Amino acid sequence: MFDSIFYSSLFWQTQTEVRFCLIVASVIFAVILLLDLGIQNTDGEPRNDPWIRKDKFEHALACFCIQLCLSTVISLVFHIKWPVIYATLATVLIGVGKEVIDGERASLRDFAADMIGIMLELAMIVLVKNRMFTASATLNSLR
Repeated sequence: MFDSIFYSSLFWQTQTEVRFCLIVASVIFAVILLLDLGIQNTDGEPRNDPWIRKDKFEHALACFCIQLCLSTVISLVFHIKWPVIYATLATVLIGVGKEVIDGERASLRDFAADMIGIMLELAMIVLVKNRMFTASATLNSLR
């Protein structure tokens, strides 16, 4: 049942829309990396916020799941045009909101991990859609 719901939600998502969101998320990620290079603590010491940490994995996983759920719900419930764009925008805003709530503990690296989760979900949609349409074309050619 989940497969049919997931595949029907992919019907509403165009390749152009998904690729556009992937490019935008990649640009945001690149800007975050560039900003992160120039930021240090006020005393000039490097921050104690390593890139490889359980926290970063949790950020990426949470945004992956949020993006997947939002794009599926938006496409199935609201039947609007460009559900992935709205889901991506909402997920980015959720990530920004979480960092704003963190206050002094806010981290560009956490937000970068959020972008990685979004990009992984968008890449998964492209891969699943390509595989689904390739399998459909193969079945049609066998008939």
